[in-house]
Amino acid sequence: MKKIVILIYNLLGGGNELQAYLLADLLESKGKDVKLISVKSANYMPETPLNRTGVISLNSKSKVSAALALKRLLSQITPDVLIAFNSPTSTIAELASLSGRSYKLIVSEKKDVHINETFKSRLRIMMHNLADLVVVNSFEQLNKLEKINTKVAAKTKVIYNGVDLNRFKPRIYADKAESNVCKILVVAQFAYHKNPFKLLEALRNLAQTDLNIEVHWYGTNFFLNGEPTEASACYLVLHEKIEQEGLEDLFYLKPPVGNIEELYSAFDVLCHPSLTEGFSNAIIEGMACGLPVIASKSGDNEKVIEQGVNGFLFNPDSAPGIQAAILDFLKLNKREVEEMGVLNRAKGEALFSSEKMLDAYLQILS
Repeated sequence: MKKIVILIYNLLGGGNELQAYLLADLLESKGKDVKLISVKSANYMPETPLNRTGVISLNSKSKVSAALALKRLLSQITPDVLIAFNSPTSTIAELASLSGRSYKLIVSEKKDVHINETFKSRLRIMMHNLADLVVVNSFEQLNKLEKINTKVAAKTKVIYNGVDLNRFKPRIYADKAESNVCKILVVAQFAYHKNPFKLLEALRNLAQTDLNIEVHWYGTNFFLNGEPTEASACYLVLHEKIEQEGLEDLFYLKPPVGNIEELYSAFDVLCHPSLTEGFSNAIIEGMACGLPVIASKSGDNEKVIEQGVNGFLFNPDSAPGIQAAILDFLKLNKREVEEMGVLNRAKGEALFSSEKMLDAYLQILS
């Protein structure tokens, strides 16, 4: 039986971690022996089912100490393959391999923001030469890698995120049909690169109209044991600004939920305003649930969302652009909205099934 270790950074419950959990489950269903290792032990989302049995925590404070702890642990586990699931864990895995390794090393780049022309980024990407393969989740990321390091790009494979199509599927909510409020859903952590302040600016302008809309943003605020952490800054500033501008009845900040699949179909449209992204879990989950999508022109969004066909795109730096995309959606009639939802479900099935992701990983694991 092939032994596989998947390295994640923490129990945050962001897109990377959720994809790692999904991949672990899928590989185990194929008879693989899978172990999950987390660099950090902090769990910002205890109310969601992220405490997978048997996750080993390195509980390290630095990348060097994490690399040393990982190397010791791997000598005991003796895996056939190590998959590092994002940029920080990839660096740690590569440091751990400097004195040699007996396993296949697969590293990952999952965020556009981490692939840039800075010296630090170039050095980190150059370290991928220590790995056997690099995985990215968008062609936009591959294009960026080709401009920075052609050798690394040559051993890079694009694998789109996967979604459980049986879990995430269209549902019918009678109360939604009776409502005259357009309910807009955002699913993302409260972080500056997720662009909540440009969305707030757009909503401030829309609040001056007679349009009946609500935005509900679900995501972790990085509180631990009920107290804010350093990573909570974005949430705290956003919460304060919403109160200052009297938009509490328009922009709702919500904690993450475990039954997220039941949430999507209770809304009219998904909005994803990120400044930078690889490929968003929220978008593929929303599409699988039959929601139209309003999204920024980041990552591979422009490859998947056709303007006016299955959603609307906007420049994430432009509040008027976000506002215009929302207004374009509001102009649609019920039949047009339903057609967008049907198209997105079909695209979700064709591009993002968990089976498709599993097959891609099985190919590179063999």
